[in-house]
Amino acid sequence: MILLISRRNHAITIFQENEQQVLATGRWERVRRAGKQLWLYSHNNRQELHIRRNPCKWFQWSWNITYTLTFSRDLHPQEFRISCVKYVPPHWEMTAGEHTWHYFAHNGHAKSIFRDDRQVAGIDKDAFYWFNQEMMYIALNHEEEPLLIAGLALLFNLESNDDAEMFSVDLGAYYGPGTKKYDKTWRPR
Repeated sequence: MILLISRRNHAITIFQENEQQVLATGRWERVRRAGKQLWLYSHNNRQELHIRRNPCKWFQWSWNITYTLTFSRDLHPQEFRISCVKYVPPHWEMTAGEHTWHYFAHNGHAKSIFRDDRQVAGIDKDAFYWFNQEMMYIALNHEEEPLLIAGLALLFNLESNDDAEMFSVDLGAYYGPGTKKYDKTWRPR
């Protein structure tokens, strides 16, 4: 399954497989004293996912910050805890019940998500974007929940782009030679 995420400033639109079928819409805000928060809504305007930063002291380091992801696809909302395993290169862990997801950032724009030590998603984004519209691409296995994976991928890609720039370039990040290599041979099932 392929997800295409279009983000312009604080508005988010998630398409499934092509740009015809809208899977979800959303927005993100930087809430005073609460940090980044993300909301995703289904096509019938029902809140499906909410990510919020957990309360912490103002002097707490970034790698000690935790997030709570609330996923409410069915009648029983699930809560996931997201915490930092390693700050540079970025490695975050999301846990719920017996499952653990790992989010890895690689050199450049590539990112990957593993569930229980098996890769389930690969993430990439455009290096160039026009009129402040950024595009992200997620390839994921069919048995994975698309909004859960999209929420985890978006959490670490929310930066303020409020300046209405006509053309922007994002060269990606370089974390050094010790960074986990992105598996270019991985394909979704």
